[in-house]
Amino acid sequence: MSRIRNRKGENSRRRKRTLIKKAHEYGELSGADIAFFIYKSGHWFTYRSTNRQSFPPSWDEIVSFQMSYPLPVNLLPQDFNVKSKLVLPCAK
Repeated sequence: MSRIRNRKGENSRRRKRTLIKKAHEYGELSGADIAFFIYKSGHWFTYRSTNRQSFPPSWDEIVSFQMSYPLPVNLLPQDFNVKSKLVLPCAK
């Protein structure tokens, strides 16, 4: 049981490192500002690609962008259904 738990923990840490690395690379290559949040077992982990205090915007600010164009894209787990292909809008 301990080996399985250790393996799951190591896999989780490895995936988190990969996620950070990929997010950083994406931001560098595309010039995009990146932010994401992970909440696990009562602990928060955040990543921001910039030190700007205004980034990332609050959820209320993001929702207020719904009145502007282009509309923000909000993805949820069901958007990654294996049976359907996820199509993201292209940003210019």
